[in-house]
Amino acid sequence: MSARVTAILFAVFVALCAAYWWAISRENTNKVREFEAKKVFSVKAADLRQISVQRTDEVATVAERSDEKSPWAITKPYPIQAYQHAWARVAEAFANLSNERPIDPSGKDLAQYGLDKPRVTVSATTAGGQENKISLGAADPTQTRVYALVEGQGVFLVPKETVTDLDRALLDLRNRFMVTVGEAGITHLEFAFIAGKEKTPAGYQPGDESLAVVLDKGADGSWALVKPVTGIANKTLAEKLASEMQNLTGRGYVDKPESLDDYGLNPPRARVTVRSGADGEPQTVYFGSVYKGDEKGGLYAKQAASPAVFVIDSGIIERLPKTPDGFRDKRLFTKLDGEIQSLHYVAGLTDFTLELDPAKGWRVTQPAVPDSDQMVISNFIGLLKVMTCVGFVEDVKPEAGLDRPAIELTIGMKDRPEPARIRVGAQIPGKETFYAAQDSGTVVELNRTDVNALTRNLADFRPKEFLRFDKVAATAVNLRFDGTDYVFEKSATTGVWTIKAPAGKVWESQNDMTSLVTTLSTAHMTGVEASTAPTDLTPYGLNAPLATVTVTVQSGQGGATGATLGPLNIGKSVENNSQQRYASVQGRSEVFRAEQALVDTLRDILKGVRDQ
Repeated sequence: MSARVTAILFAVFVALCAAYWWAISRENTNKVREFEAKKVFSVKAADLRQISVQRTDEVATVAERSDEKSPWAITKPYPIQAYQHAWARVAEAFANLSNERPIDPSGKDLAQYGLDKPRVTVSATTAGGQENKISLGAADPTQTRVYALVEGQGVFLVPKETVTDLDRALLDLRNRFMVTVGEAGITHLEFAFIAGKEKTPAGYQPGDESLAVVLDKGADGSWALVKPVTGIANKTLAEKLASEMQNLTGRGYVDKPESLDDYGLNPPRARVTVRSGADGEPQTVYFGSVYKGDEKGGLYAKQAASPAVFVIDSGIIERLPKTPDGFRDKRLFTKLDGEIQSLHYVAGLTDFTLELDPAKGWRVTQPAVPDSDQMVISNFIGLLKVMTCVGFVEDVKPEAGLDRPAIELTIGMKDRPEPARIRVGAQIPGKETFYAAQDSGTVVELNRTDVNALTRNLADFRPKEFLRFDKVAATAVNLRFDGTDYVFEKSATTGVWTIKAPAGKVWESQNDMTSLVTTLSTAHMTGVEASTAPTDLTPYGLNAPLATVTVTVQSGQGGATGATLGPLNIGKSVENNSQQRYASVQGRSEVFRAEQALVDTLRDILKGVRDQ
């Protein structure tokens, strides 16, 4: 293709683009002209300074503003705080009213259009003093438009959605929110119950406040209890109250109450004061008696800055704690914003460390052990995150035992240089609770059940099976039972188990050997008798065990350090508990308890050994 042809084609392309742009621009210009031509009033929303909304059989609601950027303020029927969003919608709807179709230019027979008694009449005055007024009546047969009347224009149709923005009651136009907050939201909360004229608590006069509870929100989003005591606040409860206060709206307004006594507001039942941001002005709401005027029910309330009484949802006062401790964080572990990386556990002679490996999960690292029970460790960490105290201790006695705690947990967290520390001390005299210290240092009461749940030993975080192995990988079992030595071996080629000792014996059924391997692979401890086995094992019958067993598995299939697992030794019955026996296993320092059923099962299985 020659350069001349290319230039011509490019010129044609440019011309087509220009023609298309011109057509679109003209179309848009025509639409704007059409819209402007249909506008009922030649005003802009920004120019409006006063608006009056007069609904049928209601007093007119009038709002004013001094300039375009000033907020609207309701001046009639009396000064009321305006809902800015609603008035902005009214102003836009009024300024953009469009005459969809003229109906009756004379405007004489108004009854047939519902304009003899308009559903709403709206008038607006501009900054220059120009006043415009429109009356809105019934909907047309299509139910998509509404008949309207303007002096000099007669009767015409306007879009129904526009009418929706103009036909607003006082309740919709007033600010019904209890408090007004900025971008920071509510950052300061305080509440107090107030003594009433009836059932006045001892030492109080009607109108006296109980101890005010004060909470402040930090820059990191945490809530702190400031008064009457200091401490970490329950973030969930504080955020819930802040959210409810921020979104709480009123209804059933009585703007000029004759007496606050009629609403239980002289004195009120309770007070809540909030502030938004460090420089925000305090805003107070008082709560009165129960409202029973409809099925919804509710509670009478009023703002300190306004005489109006209104009805709110009664649930909010029911959720206010009756004591200052109600908003304190009762969790032992409060620093949930950090990811737990390690846990050092010390309780008497028990001392071990758990660490989170990014690839392998939780592991016991000190002392170093070859295996860990991932699920048990994870469940224990989860327990710490939800465990709560039953109360707080203000007067800490020396005998609390927190300087030398019975249990101490040191918790390391990601991105936190200082670890968290949780302590459990002595039992509180005369109670079934124990002294404990949150990671914040606050002393609390912890019930016995939770203390028992925190009382652990190293064995709790290791596998419960004595000999954990894949039964398919087992190649030999050496068992001494009731003074008889047994040696069982599996053929590498056929997979058949044979009896090497005692000589001249065979299995009555290979299923018996399968049962033996299954029993040994699942045999587990039921508890720890001693965290460290003593030199003398005679008290446990482990110096001359009833049964001793080792299992050989294929290389890499089972034992962490080799192909031989065990020996597992089973001793005598536990005193006062014939259903359990003492046990020990190579590689573990503890003396365990095992079920008597393990011995019974082994004895039954060995009945399948017979003469060849």
